Amino acid sequence: MLIYPAYLDQGENRTLTPELQLTKETPPIFIFQTADDPYSNSALVMTAALRSEKIPVELHILPSGGHGYGLRQGNFAGITWPTLAENWLKRIF
Repeated sequence: MLIYPAYLDQGENRTLTPELQLTKETPPIFIFQTADDPYSNSALVMTAALRSEKIPVELHILPSGGHGYGLRQGNFAGITWPTLAENWLKRIF
């Protein structure tokens, strides 16, 4: 699971960071991000890379919440992603 991922879009022309290699062993991935996070492009780049490799991915983007909200009460992103992630885990595994 990638929750508010950052620095994954450091490749040429904002592609996947070269150090990250997706293979047939790459597991399904859950990604949760907020649109107002300054690193939000990382989620989009990672999702595109996973789709290109036909690796299952579930992406959720909320409009606000910032970066680094964790499980913080009072932050809609912080209270939303755990339930989405739990449901995803139940479906995948």
